[in-house]
Amino acid sequence: MVMNQMRKAPGLIYAELNGELKKWKGNGQTMTVWDGKLMPKFRNRNTHAFAMKFFTWIIHRKNTKNYYLTYSANETIPSVAEVKDILRQFGKFYDGGVLARKASPPGFGEEKKSS
Repeated sequence: MVMNQMRKAPGLIYAELNGELKKWKGNGQTMTVWDGKLMPKFRNRNTHAFAMKFFTWIIHRKNTKNYYLTYSANETIPSVAEVKDILRQFGKFYDGGVLARKASPPGFGEEKKSS
């Protein structure tokens, strides 16, 4: 369902979902690559905006750890392992639903923006 919605989004260059869930425990990662500044239009509107509000209670529970990061990258798309390292080093980090660290995006491109 998520991938079908994302594939229709204008400006989406690449999308990948990765993770594992067993007995309500596990991990998940969504990585998207966008052309220019089109990602906020997708993120903040329609079904995705509703999903972000609806699933906040799941994502920010007391036993979860979450990382978020938006940044301008160089010409290559990182691997899943590279993304995990970049997120842990530079991403906005929530521990148990509480903001523990603000994002400090890497300087791969000309423009930096965190979300």
